[in-house]
Amino acid sequence: MALRDLLRKLGFGSSEGGRDLGVRRDRPARPRSQEERTIRVDRGVEPFAGPPPPLVEDALLRPKPAPPYVPPPPPVVKPRTQAGRAAPAQADGGATQYFKVLPRADLVGVLVATAGPLKGQAFTVSDGETRIGREQCDITLPDPNKRISRYHAKIVHVDGAFVIEANPEVAARNPTVVNDQEIEAEALCDGDSIRLGDCTFKFRTI
Repeated sequence: MALRDLLRKLGFGSSEGGRDLGVRRDRPARPRSQEERTIRVDRGVEPFAGPPPPLVEDALLRPKPAPPYVPPPPPVVKPRTQAGRAAPAQADGGATQYFKVLPRADLVGVLVATAGPLKGQAFTVSDGETRIGREQCDITLPDPNKRISRYHAKIVHVDGAFVIEANPEVAARNPTVVNDQEIEAEALCDGDSIRLGDCTFKFRTI
């Protein structure tokens, strides 16, 4: 089959002027129906002309991550007493009691009477040596039954340490009892119990 016949068979030919143009004829334009919509392009908005805005150098940097949250440590609360008040003592029923004492510069401790005829009273312990007895002592404890000697015992405070010493002359007759044990000399700690005669005291440090 000749090439010309093949092109004519495929529709690439024209008999106009007796020459084959080698161009495929276009189809005639189809008239538009009324249902077809016409899309209009608004040309009133001019495209942006000009260079783009400059980039800020900080905007190119990746922000640093926030440090992890670390909660603050809880505050350390040290036991202390207010001016003019002794350290709290536990009553027999478990309630906290406060006893008012006179503030002094050398005040280092308090004896709080928790049982006996002096229950509810508080007596101050000074720095250095504090003598305890029925008469002419730093802490005078009235005792009509004379279960407490005139000079019964003393509390010594040196370099932050407390020691209670019984009067050896009366210890056999009127003993000094610390935490339910008769003593001659014993180190004292906050909260220790001291019994002299019929009176029981709670020792508190300041």
